[in-house]
Amino acid sequence: MKKIIYTLMILLFCASLAQANLIKNPSFEHNYQTDGDSANWPLADYWISSGASVADTAALGAQDGTWRAFTSTTAQTLEQLTDHLLIENEIIKLGFFVNSAVAGRGFTGQLYYDDNGTLVDIDGWQLQIIADGDTSAWQGDTTEFKVESGQDYIGKAIGIRFVGSAGFKGLDMVTLEALPVSLISPNDGQTDVLFTSTQLQWSVINGWACDLYFGKDSSEGNFPLLVENQVISTYDLTDLDPNSVYYWRVDAIDPNDGSPNRIEGQVWSFKTAQPKPIIDTDPAEQLIASGENAVYSVQARNPYTNDATNLTYQWYKYVDGVNDTLLANGIEYSDVDQNVMTVLTADIADEGDYYCIVSLNTSATQSALAMLNIKRLIGYWPFDNDTTDAEGDSDGVTTNTNYEPGIIADGQAIQFNPTDDSVAVSTDAHRNTAFTLSWWDRAHESLFGGSWESMVASGPTTGYEIFEADRYNQRRYAMGFNVSAGAFAYTPTGELLVRGQWNFTAVTFDPETKVSVWYINGEPLTQLQNDNFVGFDTELFIGNCRSGTQPYIGAIDDLKFYNYAMSNVDIALAYNAVTGQSVCADRPTMDVSGPDGTPDCRVNLYDFAVMASQWMDCGMVPASVCP
Repeated sequence: MKKIIYTLMILLFCASLAQANLIKNPSFEHNYQTDGDSANWPLADYWISSGASVADTAALGAQDGTWRAFTSTTAQTLEQLTDHLLIENEIIKLGFFVNSAVAGRGFTGQLYYDDNGTLVDIDGWQLQIIADGDTSAWQGDTTEFKVESGQDYIGKAIGIRFVGSAGFKGLDMVTLEALPVSLISPNDGQTDVLFTSTQLQWSVINGWACDLYFGKDSSEGNFPLLVENQVISTYDLTDLDPNSVYYWRVDAIDPNDGSPNRIEGQVWSFKTAQPKPIIDTDPAEQLIASGENAVYSVQARNPYTNDATNLTYQWYKYVDGVNDTLLANGIEYSDVDQNVMTVLTADIADEGDYYCIVSLNTSATQSALAMLNIKRLIGYWPFDNDTTDAEGDSDGVTTNTNYEPGIIADGQAIQFNPTDDSVAVSTDAHRNTAFTLSWWDRAHESLFGGSWESMVASGPTTGYEIFEADRYNQRRYAMGFNVSAGAFAYTPTGELLVRGQWNFTAVTFDPETKVSVWYINGEPLTQLQNDNFVGFDTELFIGNCRSGTQPYIGAIDDLKFYNYAMSNVDIALAYNAVTGQSVCADRPTMDVSGPDGTPDCRVNLYDFAVMASQWMDCGMVPASVCP
């Protein structure tokens, strides 16, 4: 019985902390030791240090106050276990500020709970901030997590652990709040909310009632109480004004053992729709083969009925925003007056941007533009004694004028010397995200530019490249995207690519699957999940990166840029067309052996022999159950 009462007291105490910072000493102002004196980290301040320490503004200014914490390696951590016990349906809000002199370095706050002395990380409950390298300004961010029912962490104390990338400089102003009310809908800041009728929805800690405030003015004294002491977490609104901003707030009533305590909530807002069609789904870009149909669709609703009643449609091809082409049904287009329109047997002449105007009586709304691209080669640099784009108009710009015999018969290849030489080509013609890049390279037999030699790169002058393909440590290849948030992929250490010999590299990216495939000499080497890729920088650099700090020493030939992700068969055929060599483009699952005992990309008697040698093998226990 005493244990139950004690637990209830803790729960009530923790609930009373709602909207207050759960972290002790969030700005590190009570750490009075000198910079680097982590051995004397005061336990009274609740932070536990693993090599991390604090410093004053002499080294790097704090975001607030005088002190801030820092870590200099990924092994150094800061953590703090709070006395707040997690309650079902409450919202945990985490925020902090970081500062680093190195762009791309990440700092992560991971929330955990105390399971009888074992600190267990809560899956998905973390916030990472990537530094931009500007030491003159601190970067901050916040995120929220909902305490879901049925989870192991309910009723257990929450804590936080911080860890930074190597060389990270600063952490300050940590906030960890427990909010009794969480928003469901409309989303904070949502627009185009139905003004004829809509429902406010929220969740609150079980057993707590709420006061609801609602109006067009959220200032104190002008925010009317709409409903008081309500236990239902919804409220229906009707006949709102169109094109208007409304504010609302839900205050939670903590029963507090018969002595209610009202905890003021956050102010949320939404904007009602204008009295014209609302477009919920804009048309999507189309990337198709020549001769295929391109299908565009738009989803819209009537703001009075919340469905498509009485809406009309008309599709256009964009020209300049003034003289756009009104499409008509015929041999080129169909259903131009419907929400789904088709460009029939599209070819290069049909490339461009398309959009729909949705009308309701005298009002209308225009959709976003959606491009149409035909799958094709959009850039080709054979490097036959110049940097001309043989396929488009993106001729390369370079100070390098040296050439040598290339991989293509009777052709040339551009030669890069041990300097900061590079070729820059524009990527303006590449309007969609999908791509294939392919090229041949022959590294110099004895000279090399360093541990990293950029063959092809796209990215800013400082910081990490958006895309980078390199010779690595002389005899291997490395490739990666947005490397600050991930890692390079490498060719295997046991398959060294000899300098002085031509090798073929291809990289593809499919924006639908978010997967990039890397090929070496026609065969797929690895796949990378690349959720963050949104396109190349304005220029692509060959033979170096933009900063000129990773010179490639050798020759590059026959660079090709496609606006779609080629298949493994396409890549294999491209390699075969130059070398005449066969390629294992798609290794069969059952290919386990070959004439020399290694897989040969065929399933035949060699593979059957391996299977037969293991026929009737049994690993069951007890052995008596085996035949």
